Amino acid sequence: MENQEEKPKKSVRPIVVAGIILWICIIGGGISFTIFSIVNQSSLLALTNPQELALEQGVVALNAQCPVQIDEETQLDSVYLNKAIKQAVYELTLVNTSNEDLDIAAVYPELRRTLIEAVAMNADLAGLRNLRYSIKYIYNDMDYVHLCDVLITPEDYEAVINNGQVLDSTGVEPLDNN
Repeated sequence: MENQEEKPKKSVRPIVVAGIILWICIIGGGISFTIFSIVNQSSLLALTNPQELALEQGVVALNAQCPVQIDEETQLDSVYLNKAIKQAVYELTLVNTSNEDLDIAAVYPELRRTLIEAVAMNADLAGLRNLRYSIKYIYNDMDYVHLCDVLITPEDYEAVINNGQVLDSTGVEPLDNN
């Protein structure tokens, strides 16, 4: 049998990190727009916490646009809230990446650090932070093979807000692709 050369696995791509940050801004902007819309609907405010209602409506509005291409590498597939455990979940696809080409163990720490800082510093995500929601990012490759989950907890983003530093927290570890 012929000896095949192994393709080197990709490390952190700046475009992916930039896409994630852009994506967070788009999500936050959609939620902020929804908050403004909901505040003007006072009859709906009596049904539930206004902040939670705004988040729910933001999720509905975002899902109506999905799938949405965030950048040349990243697609937002869906968003949902798990109010029972106070968690927002974002499902993303890296549209030009296969799990065989990506060294997820190398990418994961930088991806997680970048997401924690973005969640902490993005004013548009204040609604999620004020309600102390965790944010879970689920990444799939171009064939919808699961790559990893990244869990950002209130303790993670509050540490950045309060101390300006990212905690050495593991969140949800990447899957072993071997």
